[in-house]
Amino acid sequence: MGAQIVLTGIRPDVVKALVAVEIELGGVTTRSALKDGILYAEGTLGRRRAAR
Repeated sequence: MGAQIVLTGIRPDVVKALVAVEIELGGVTTRSALKDGILYAEGTLGRRRAAR
């Protein structure tokens, strides 16, 4: 059992600040809105359940 981060709803000004200080989010899944993050998570869980 593990955890995967899905970061949602980051405002454009926050993204600019992260880029400015060279923060790398390459290993983090991002989605623009909470709804999109939930849909992504549900899809990921569905694939895991089907693989069992």
